[in-house]
Amino acid sequence: MTARPENPELVDKPKSRRNGQRKDEFIRAALDLFSERGVGVVTIKDIAKHAGCNSSLIYYYFESKDDLVKNSIEPYITEFYDYYMEMISDSKDPVTRLLAWLETHILKFEQISKVTQITANYRPSTEGDGRVNRYIEWYYSGERKIISDAISAGIKSGVFQKVDADSSAEFIATHLDGIMIRETYLPHFDPIAAIRRLADVMWLMLGYRGERGLEQSNGVPGAA
Repeated sequence: MTARPENPELVDKPKSRRNGQRKDEFIRAALDLFSERGVGVVTIKDIAKHAGCNSSLIYYYFESKDDLVKNSIEPYITEFYDYYMEMISDSKDPVTRLLAWLETHILKFEQISKVTQITANYRPSTEGDGRVNRYIEWYYSGERKIISDAISAGIKSGVFQKVDADSSAEFIATHLDGIMIRETYLPHFDPIAAIRRLADVMWLMLGYRGERGLEQSNGVPGAA
């Protein structure tokens, strides 16, 4: 691994007012390259070339490649969860919560599909300290908990039939991930239609017979 410069003063520092903007540029470049080619293939040099700068400048902002991986996915995962919480608006209704989770995958599809690509093929480097793995595990365990808790609440209230909430949550989450990844390799695959079909399967699995539609979505990946 290329060592970070020992003396940051030797690096061509940007003006302080541009620090945040420059860092965001590197994060966007890393997100694009990591999701397109795979974390293991892309190097800091590749990202620097894509961003039009020297590799040393990236090491000024990020401690290592693993640090850049975490910083490239963290803002989008945070935004994703925040958007979901805004959609449910503190609703305790299990149907609303499950619909909102699928809906968020539609409305934030472009961002979350890139994150899924990165997390699916990420392997920690020998120099890594495990932070990225822990963050990825937190993300996926959080997803399963959101779905499982909603299912459990629906069973308790009599809205859903009795099923294993954890296994059902795992099934839904796994298929959502598969949709995110499949879209990358099959150009004619329609991920929005696939998410809608998953919703139908989910309701059948849960024995739910009420309103099932993903009415808020406009079918445009990445729409905010």
